Amino acid sequence: MGNNTIKHSQKYILPTLVLTVIIDFMGVGIIYPLLPSLFMEDSSSLVSLGTSISVRYIYYSIAITLWPIGAFFGTPYLGEISDKYGRKNILFICLIVTGLSYVLSVVAIYMNSLMLFFLSRLLSGFFGGCYDIAQAATADISAPREKARNMGWITLGFSLGMILGPIIAGLTSSSATVKWFSITTPFWIAAILSIFNAVLVLIFLNETFKSSNHARVKIVKVFSSCMFIFKDKHVQRLAIIFLLLNMGWSFFVSSAPLILNNYFNQNITSTGFFFCFLGFGSILAILFVQKPLLKYFTLKNIYISMAFISGLLLVLNFFYPTLYILWISAFIFALFEVLCYSSLLAMCSNTVSDDIQGKLMGGLGAVSSVAFVLSGIFLPILSDVYIILPILVAGAAYLVSVVLMFGHKPIS
Repeated sequence: MGNNTIKHSQKYILPTLVLTVIIDFMGVGIIYPLLPSLFMEDSSSLVSLGTSISVRYIYYSIAITLWPIGAFFGTPYLGEISDKYGRKNILFICLIVTGLSYVLSVVAIYMNSLMLFFLSRLLSGFFGGCYDIAQAATADISAPREKARNMGWITLGFSLGMILGPIIAGLTSSSATVKWFSITTPFWIAAILSIFNAVLVLIFLNETFKSSNHARVKIVKVFSSCMFIFKDKHVQRLAIIFLLLNMGWSFFVSSAPLILNNYFNQNITSTGFFFCFLGFGSILAILFVQKPLLKYFTLKNIYISMAFISGLLLVLNFFYPTLYILWISAFIFALFEVLCYSSLLAMCSNTVSDDIQGKLMGGLGAVSSVAFVLSGIFLPILSDVYIILPILVAGAAYLVSVVLMFGHKPIS
């Protein structure tokens, strides 16, 4: 740990961070299964009747893309601010505003306002830096050899949230379950979870980092965090690999609801349980697979093998598009993706000093956002050609990242 780290027991700090991520991503997971119904069904209040399928794809992609656009500008800024002023207060503010953005989504649906809904997605993305700040806090309290394992626990929190969120969406979005449930109910639940999460952070989270540097954070400089990781010779190749990894993942999770809804005629509940199944794969990886792998293999070798298999699974789904293969492959893919992500994140974190962990995580968060923006831009084009084509692009991104990782050599 660095000299600036507050000496609180990891025994309490790490579980608090994991719980924060669980609740935060329950809110994110709640929203994902709802988007196809909001944009692809004729009964949607956001899209006028008679709107063509091509235009609906565009609206859907904009709703997906605005969140990472907001995150692109927000995560580097919030990450570097947390390097200056600590993690706790910034995390609290993020959660409060995120909760308000979900309320704004409800208002947009009631008002039949597509533009207001888009604004709520942008606002939610800008202040959705909880995950990256939690990663920075985890790096604060972790020795280098513990980082991959501890980052894995944060990823586990993400996975649990992504399991619980879609289940909540599937069970609370229809009046068939409870009379007063509607498409807006999951948004209200997401808002309440975010506010509750903020209260937990305020009460239970001990500050993990206090900087002695009180220099003013400049917005223009902060947005250079993304470029920093591409220019730094220690991180730049890993940053490109990180971009490809996230492009593969983003193409998959962005296109999966559309494929389930339009190609396999699945409803919100089925889509919710599909994402739940993804989450179970991630949990299995963290609880039972990651530790033995870290004991016997290097982070680089873990990434190469897992990313290669993930790429092949995605390609398989393009050439053999059946619902059964998609579900089984998704489970395995989620399991391997977590191992790839946590290993790559630890490799990146180990290359920089303690005092810029927040900047690094903010920069990586921005790169992740760029990946989602790029997938959102190309998703309607690819889907209009063939709805499963984004899956092939996702597989190609993973396989290219494997080739680049083969050439990676740590710089001392």
